[in-house]
Amino acid sequence: MGVPASSWLWLAIASTPAALEDAGELDLTWSAPAQCPDAGRVRARVEQILGRRLVASGPTTLKVEATISEEGLQLRTQTEHGERTRLLAGHECGALTEMAVFAIAFSIDPTAAARAADEPGAGEPIAQPEPEPEPAPDPEPEPEPEPKPSAAPQPEPQPPPVAETPPRIRVGVRVAAAGAIGLLPQIGAGVTGAVAIVLPRARVEVHYDHDFERPRDLEGDRAVEVRAWRLGARGCWVPSLPAGVEFPLCGGAQAGPVRGRPTGTLAAAKTTSVPWVGVDLLAAVAYFPVRWLGVSAGLEGIVPIVRPSFSFEDLGRVYRSAPVAGRLFAGLEVRFP
Repeated sequence: MGVPASSWLWLAIASTPAALEDAGELDLTWSAPAQCPDAGRVRARVEQILGRRLVASGPTTLKVEATISEEGLQLRTQTEHGERTRLLAGHECGALTEMAVFAIAFSIDPTAAARAADEPGAGEPIAQPEPEPEPAPDPEPEPEPEPKPSAAPQPEPQPPPVAETPPRIRVGVRVAAAGAIGLLPQIGAGVTGAVAIVLPRARVEVHYDHDFERPRDLEGDRAVEVRAWRLGARGCWVPSLPAGVEFPLCGGAQAGPVRGRPTGTLAAAKTTSVPWVGVDLLAAVAYFPVRWLGVSAGLEGIVPIVRPSFSFEDLGRVYRSAPVAGRLFAGLEVRFP
């Protein structure tokens, strides 16, 4: 129930020291039971009545000590004009708090306080703060589930294999069957082999060529069996494709003996060896389905610098190699590492 403002407002005017026209910041000491409004709500209510915030604007300070107890409201005010203590009887906390608010507001600005006292609802008790609800009891903890049997540890994933970088220098060994024309009296068969140093775009190789005996038939039952072998070296430029296909283009030199063995009625004649020296050009193709093994084939053109020939006293020259010779081969090549 509200307390009529006229019943106590003028009591506050009569019992409070002179109003402070230049009142500054309010120094409020508030003591009240927990169910009563606190100091913050009291200060806010005073600012609402005055219509402004309490900001220091002068040297004068209003000190208020208010205590609400079972006996009522004890209000002690102190300014530079003096100090006054008074007791207002009452039992309703909100009404006593509102009395204190108007007494404080009147001490600071009587005009604003009087105007607020005439407004509807003036003197109504300040709403008491609702009691905080009691916290709900903590729920009982759920029983911890029984630990599941641990599964067998999973093997750690293996890192992906690292692609091996092929070595820049490798060794190749080639063995091939061959056929030649122009080196011996007739188209002949032979074998060839090579050992090579293989680089990414080049190779250097040393090769051995052997041509089986071929006859040079003469008059009657006379003949000369001619055979040859050579050692050579060549360097190659090797363009290639990603699928393991290579195209060696080579040039080099070779030399070796050519041997002529008389047969038939010339068998008593002496077997003769003559030197053979020439240069060669080679074009080949090689395919390596796996890194260490491949097949190759090539065509070789040979130009003799020294052309071997055979002569007999009663027959004269019976054989001389051609000015240009050719050789075809096909075989396997193994590479390390």
